[in-house]
Parts: sequence; C-alpha cells; structure tokens
Amino acid sequence: STTTGSQWRKRHPSLSDLDEFLSDELAPDPLPKKAPVKTRILILSDTHGFASLPSPLPSNLPLDAVIHCGDLSQCGSLSDYQNTLNLLKSIPAPIKLVIPGNHDLSLDSSGVSRSHTHYTPVVTARQPLHTQARLFWTGKEARDFEIMFLAHGFYEVELENGGRLKIYATPYTPFPPGIDASEWAFGYKSNEDLY
Repeated sequence: STTTGSQWRKRHPSLSDLDEFLSDELAPDPLPKKAPVKTRILILSDTHGFASLPSPLPSNLPLDAVIHCGDLSQCGSLSDYQNTLNLLKSIPAPIKLVIPGNHDLSLDSSGVSRSHTHYTPVVTARQPLHTQARLFWTGKEARDFEIMFLAHGFYEVELENGGRLKIYATPYTPFPPGIDASEWAFGYKSNEDLY
C-alpha cells in the first residue's frame, strides 16, 4: 500500500522477526537505505474522542509524523472516532499513524463474538459497528489526510523528509485484574502467549 507522500509496508508479527526487523539487515528491502535524518514525531494517546488538544499546536510546527498510540475513543463510538479524526486533521504533519487501544471496542474483531454489556450493544448490532469502525479508519477521509490505521504488525514507513520509521504496532494489552473481557478491547490473559 502506498499513500500520497509516504511509502509503507507491513509484515505480520512473530517474536523471532523482532531482532531482524530492528536490525539494518532486512532483506529484501524495497526501500533504499538512507543516511540518518532528523525527524520530529508527535506521539499522543488516550484522547478518548476529544476533538482538540488541551493547547493548540503552532501551525508552523515542523512535524514529520504523528503517532496516536491508542484509545481513539471512550467506548468505540463512531462520533468519538470522528472527533479524533478531526483532532488529527488539525495537526500539521504529513503523515499520521493510528493504533487502536483498549477503549476502542468497536475496532476489536474479537469483540464481535463477545456477550453484550453496558459498553457494547448486542452482538447483532455490534457487527455492523465493527465494520463501520474499520472502514472509518481505512476509508477515503482518513486516507485523504494521510491517516494510516496500523493493526498488529511490523511496519516500515518512508517519510517525506527522507527518513524511514520502523514501527512494531500492537493494540493488545493484558486484561487488568477484575476487568471483564467484554469491557476491554484487544485484551488477553496475562498468562496467555500473544504469539
């Protein structure tokens, strides 16, 4: 997949790939090796559907990328996602990467088979919401603003400044004690092997 100003590729994760991925010896490598480039990245998370940052960013802020590291919403509603999309659109960066988090219930496909709770409607109503949520973050409006949805995996992104960003993205986190699985997106038991 390619976006307007950036090139990117994805590899499915395995623990044995991690060392190779982080090394400079990836082969085959369709992105040519480059000298180190000064790169400015804004990292944020837990915006929970807010449409703006607590303080506005200067419009001339020299950012090369934004990474939103989860909790795009409070409970997975499309209105929260729209607010977060508006927030991301307001940030002056040529590429924005989003990774879902434990609050983004509608983006977790395993949640489709879960029982209903006060956070999620019955399964039949949740399935279309999951589809809508995924399409929202991978659809035209997101792509038009260089917003890329990152699922679980290894990614390599060539930035407009000539830099290359290697990312291991995962929305998965272990369930905290006492939390019901239906209230936690992308969760797994702490004794469970994610790989």
